[in-house]
Amino acid sequence: MTTKTFDPSSIPADRKATFNQIKRVSFRFASKGFKAVERTNDYRLATVIRALILKYHNEVAKDELTHGEIQKLLEAKVLPKRYRDLYDASYSAPESSKAVPQKAVKTAPEPSKEDVVNTLKDVLSTLSLEEKMELLGIEVEEPEVELDDELEAALVS
Repeated sequence: MTTKTFDPSSIPADRKATFNQIKRVSFRFASKGFKAVERTNDYRLATVIRALILKYHNEVAKDELTHGEIQKLLEAKVLPKRYRDLYDASYSAPESSKAVPQKAVKTAPEPSKEDVVNTLKDVLSTLSLEEKMELLGIEVEEPEVELDDELEAALVS
């Protein structure tokens, strides 16, 4: 019993290329290296190449990539210039596509009104009357008291 192998030439050349066919082409050129970018890994490079091919056909040529064009690309030794020209070397992708979550900043719970009043009372209880008045910005002048001669003499002696 013989097994038949799939013959890609049996597919009509004008049929729209599938995503997997475009993916195959991009991986083929990624494994050969694409000199316009620094080689990181084949998957990332294949993604760039696939984007270039799709961009060309969606924005520049405004036509669909066909199975016949896929077959020509698979036979090519290098990625055609029309795709390479779309590569913008000045663009630099972010380091990671995943958003880095911000660490939550722990804040002390806001004290209740009672706690604030009690703390203030404790602090004020340690101050003398003069310190409290100074803190509040109150100036008290000593009243002038008239002393009679006997009392003044008693105080002086």
